[in-house]
Amino acid sequence: MKFSTTTTRVFQSFALLLLHFLLCCTSVSSELQTTSSTTKNTQQQQQQQQQQDSRRNLRGEIEVQHITGGPAIAVLSTNSERDISELCLALKSLRYLEGEDKSKKAPVLVFNEGDLSASQIEFIQNCVVVPNESSFEERRIVAFPYVSLNAYFPKGFDPEQEWEDFQKGPNYFMSLEGRQRWSYAQMIRFWTTGMWKHPAIQQFDTIMRIDTDSCFLENASVNFSSLPNLPSSQIVYMSINPPHGAPTYVKGLYDFAFEYMEKHQLSPKNKQLWQIVEEAHTQFQTLPVFKTNFEICSRKFFQSSEVLQWHESLTELEPFGVWRGRWGDAQTRFLTMAMFTTEEQVYISETEGYLHGRGLCVEKLGHLMQE
Repeated sequence: MKFSTTTTRVFQSFALLLLHFLLCCTSVSSELQTTSSTTKNTQQQQQQQQQQDSRRNLRGEIEVQHITGGPAIAVLSTNSERDISELCLALKSLRYLEGEDKSKKAPVLVFNEGDLSASQIEFIQNCVVVPNESSFEERRIVAFPYVSLNAYFPKGFDPEQEWEDFQKGPNYFMSLEGRQRWSYAQMIRFWTTGMWKHPAIQQFDTIMRIDTDSCFLENASVNFSSLPNLPSSQIVYMSINPPHGAPTYVKGLYDFAFEYMEKHQLSPKNKQLWQIVEEAHTQFQTLPVFKTNFEICSRKFFQSSEVLQWHESLTELEPFGVWRGRWGDAQTRFLTMAMFTTEEQVYISETEGYLHGRGLCVEKLGHLMQE
């Protein structure tokens, strides 16, 4: 069979196009394989890094496991460089605690959401090293317990719908940059109920809580001479009592507490503290507070059934006051002590020897960062 010259040229052109197409497909396939290989390598590297970070976290937790009884120091930190830097200074200031056995220092539990890098973990661990430390002084252990703050919400609480309503209400505020919508409420929830259920604290008698921007000063007040321990075995709570806060985020809290006591047939055990509650509510339409960025708590007291039930009513049940009303732990902690402790069980300290606030510790103790 013979083809015309034109037909032959058409076939040749088609053949060339087909060859070009096949070559392109081969090139694309090769690139896809390369990309897939690169992605796979990247994923493997990320997994290896996560495993290394997990091992570093676990190393501190394993070291903590052999400690039973006594105090631990707890702090909740993000992975922001500012928080990490301030946390380092807070940990360096622990050398000024006068009430601990230097051969058995209280471990530090840095609660985090699993997003601390290996370099950040190593940096934090080095912050507890004291230059020229005596040989009998044990190195302070730092562990990094994981907490998933935003993984779940209370039963019956729809975070999406609730956020729409929250934005329209008087308590709305913008979350800090880089943090999730309900991060503030989740933080309050952690310190109110979550931490007391966390396995990392169960072997300790007391928990001294600080913030990343807290610090202790040298030659502190005699009020702080027991730190990180409670002043005596009969005391279950120690903190600082500054002037009462603004009435902004306490709407409905007093009435809720009063109705809760009526429902459960309770009466305030601490008459002195409850009188302060009544006066603040009646005269200023607000509530007194404890400075919860520094507090020492008896684990057994906070894990008692009556206290746990009260705290869960604040964070886990209707009317979801911590979420909808932004009820803070500074006010609810004061109510807890007024409702469930006797006057002899609470120790209120002066503020001398303790600082809290962005940049304040750097002004006083910035030289420690030069070590």
